[in-house]
Formats: sequence, C-alpha cells, structure tokens
Amino acid sequence: MATTISCPNCGKVTNAHLDNCVHCGGALKKAPRHGDTAAPGRSQTCPNCGALVQEGDIICVACGTNLLTGQQIVDDRPLVAEPESSGFPWLVVGLCALVVLVLIILAVVLLGGDAVGKAEELIEQGQTLEALEILDKHLEKKPDDARGQFLRGKLHWLGTQYEHAAKSLDQAATLDPTNEDAAVLAALSYAKLGDDRQLAKAVAVLEPLVARSPANGEAWQLLAQVRGAQGDTSGQIDALRRAVTLRPAEMRPLVSLGIARAVAGEYAAAAGDLAKGASADAAAAAGMVAALQGNAREAGASLDYAVKGETAIQKEALVQLGMLQLAEGSPIEASAHFGQALRLSPGDGTARFFNALCFDAQGNSRDALTDLESLSKGGGAYAADASVQMARIYLRMNETGLALEAADRALGLGAEGVVYHTTRGRIYAATGEADRAREAIRAAIKADPQYAPAHLENGLLYVQLGMPGEGIQELRRYLELVDPSLPDALTEQVRALVDHLQQTMPASQRTGSSAGRIAS
Repeated sequence: MATTISCPNCGKVTNAHLDNCVHCGGALKKAPRHGDTAAPGRSQTCPNCGALVQEGDIICVACGTNLLTGQQIVDDRPLVAEPESSGFPWLVVGLCALVVLVLIILAVVLLGGDAVGKAEELIEQGQTLEALEILDKHLEKKPDDARGQFLRGKLHWLGTQYEHAAKSLDQAATLDPTNEDAAVLAALSYAKLGDDRQLAKAVAVLEPLVARSPANGEAWQLLAQVRGAQGDTSGQIDALRRAVTLRPAEMRPLVSLGIARAVAGEYAAAAGDLAKGASADAAAAAGMVAALQGNAREAGASLDYAVKGETAIQKEALVQLGMLQLAEGSPIEASAHFGQALRLSPGDGTARFFNALCFDAQGNSRDALTDLESLSKGGGAYAADASVQMARIYLRMNETGLALEAADRALGLGAEGVVYHTTRGRIYAATGEADRAREAIRAAIKADPQYAPAHLENGLLYVQLGMPGEGIQELRRYLELVDPSLPDALTEQVRALVDHLQQTMPASQRTGSSAGRIAS
C-alpha cells in the first residue's frame, strides 16, 4: 500500500496515513455523508474542503470558505513560488573557500619571497645543505636575486666549490655593483681555479671594482696577485704600489712589492722596499731576491732564517727554499719544505709540482705520478709541464705507450721548449721512429743550444743510426755543457762510451764532421 498520495484539495504530495494534508489541512479521508452531524462540543468539517473546523468557527482556515454562507473567500495576492531550499548556506561555504584559497596563495608568495631569509636561518642552525637546496630552487625561478646569489656563492666558497662559487658571486656583483665583497670573493674563486682563462675572469671582475672604489686596498692587493700569476709584472707593481699606499701598516703588500721589483730587475728599489719590512719578512724577500740574482748560498741562508721566524710570506719562502734545495740535490729536505707550503695552501701549483719532482728524485714514482696527474688534469699553470714530467717518468719505466699519451696531452696543453722536444725525441727513439726522433731532437737544440740533455740524446741517436763520428761530437758537447755535480749527470759513463766508440770505429771516421749534426 502506498505511503504517499496527492492531496485531493491542494494537489501536493503528503502522507497517506494522515487524516489531514500537512500542506493545506484538508481532509485526506472520505468526508461523512450529508446529514451526519458532529457530536456536540466536538470539531466538524468544512463543507468545501473537508478540513476540520471547531464549533463556532466562521472561516475555514484551510480553504477560506465562509462557514455561514458557504462562499470561498478569494485571495487577490499574487502567488509566489515557494523556494525548494535556501541558497544562503552555499554562498557562505563558497566565500569561506575563496578566503582560504587567497590565504594559501599569500602564504606561498610570502614564503617564496623570503627564501633567502629561510636559508639564512638554516645556515645559523648548521643545515647548510638544506639552505643550499632552498637557494637553488629559489634562484631557478628568480636568478636576478642578488642577495640570494651572494649567499649561495658564499656557501659554495666555504665548501671549496670554487667554480660554482665564482659563477654565483660574479652574478651577485653584476646585479649589485655596490656589493664589493661579492666581487672580491668572485675574483678569489676564479684565482683558486688557477688556469689562464680563470685568471682573466678574475681581472675582469677586479679592474671595474678598483675603478669604482679606488680606496679598496684589498681589491688592489688581490689584483696585484692575479696579475703576477699572469706574468704581468709591471701591472703587478702598479697595483702593489696602490695597495701599499692604502694599507701602510701591512707588511705583506710592501714585501710583495719588493719581490715584484726584484723580478723586474729593479734590485735597488726592491732592497729599499724590503728594508722597511719586519725582520722575518725582509729576510724572506731578500732571500728571494738573492735567488733571482743567482746567489744560492745567500738566498738559502736568508730563506731558512725567514721560515723559522714565521714570515708573512711563509708559503712563498718555503717554496723558494725548497726549490733551492732541490736544485742543490737535496730532495728530502726540499720535500719537507714543499709539504709545509702545501699545508698552508693545498692548491699551490708550484709547491705541488716541485714536490712531485722531489718524489721522483727519491725513486717514489707512484706518488710523483699521482701529483703530476692531478696538475695535468687541473688546467693550471703547471698542467703542460706536469704532462711532460709524466712522459719522462713513464719512459724511464719503459711504458712508451703511456709516455707518448702524456706527451700528446702536453702538446694539447701548449707545451713547447727544449725539455718537451727532448722528451718526445727520446720516446720516438725508444719506439724505433728514427725520423720523428731526429725531428724532435732538432727542435730541442734549436730551442736551446745550451741544453746539455738534448746533445746527449742527439749523440745517442747518431750512434743508434750507425753514425759514430757525429755521435762522438754530440756526446763531447754534452760533457762540455753538463754540470758534473748533478746526480744524474752520468759524465763517467758518457766518457767511457766516447772512448769505446773511438776505439771501435774505423780510423777514417774518428774525426767526424760537424756538418752532419742533426741540429745543423
């Protein structure tokens, strides 16, 4: 049985079990037959709609019928459709959702805008990797944020990631020319990388800086160091003069100026500068000047005194003293001083290169090759020379393939000069390529006719080619040029070879002919 029906009075759906419609109050069940009367004092029904009315009612509240006359009162008011439900709650929900969305967007914008501040907080908490990650994401979207680039560059600098540091710091200095610290750190980062291209970038950062801020003594001093590394001695001296004027209380610029003037051959001016320095500093610089003048004994004494006194140019003094000791045939003492210099400045290419030569002189080829390989691949000032030395060591180990590979790398790095050509000549001689060996040795002697080892190789190559007369002449020339006190001079062996060749060759060939020399 249906639980709902349409009201016979108003037509709306209502519950079938009720006696009256919930909408109009009209009777849902059959009205009593005509003539039936309601019990006295009880309710009766409207004759029009059948709705219950009370005794004494005049108007039916359900349909508006006048119970006395039977006429229905008509409502002239316009009918208004009853809304099924109110939309107000949905409007409130929509407005609330919009407000929440706006707040979320504002929070994201504010957080992104303060990414650098968040990174700074993380750095203070020691969470540098997390800070770097935030900065990377932030700068990917906003690469022109000078503050963010500067902070990221400093983090890379502290992590010795000098290539990344230089890029961020240089960009920070470009975006904000007033940030002199960014420019100085960018130049230092480029200088740490060491090769000619990076040194040129350092100069490109520093020269505009000192033009904008000529009173920045630190920038002038750094510019002097970079120019010195480039071999620009006159530019170095000019920058050091500015640095000394701006920082008169500091000894390092003054001592550096003295050394630079000595390199330029201005010995009297150098002595005047060094006389103003502190005792240990002046001694160190005086030792370097003596070394440049070829006075090894005076240089060694001054430098030894200086390094024991902790000079301001301690690293430079240690390197110079080590080089003197290595030249004198004391690789163990020299290596100790190079090691001290490397502890002060691990990236110093000069100390690492000559320390590798010390290892090699002591028969420690493995460590020598390790350091030389690092320099060779590092692209610094000693990359080509390191490759040449590797070739020489491999050749001595009879590893001709590796020797040729190292020589080719040296050529790619711009190697030239008598040592390189002599080494390549020896490699070709060992591999039986006589023509290429002769060409390389010819280039070596042309580069430096006074280089004794080139004449030794030339003489040995003549002997190998069956030309003992020319070989004897070249070997004698070697004996004239070589320093017999050198541990690898081999003078006795060469003299013995010359005597043997003279005794075994035909008399008609003993005089030889200088016209047949490879170098001619």
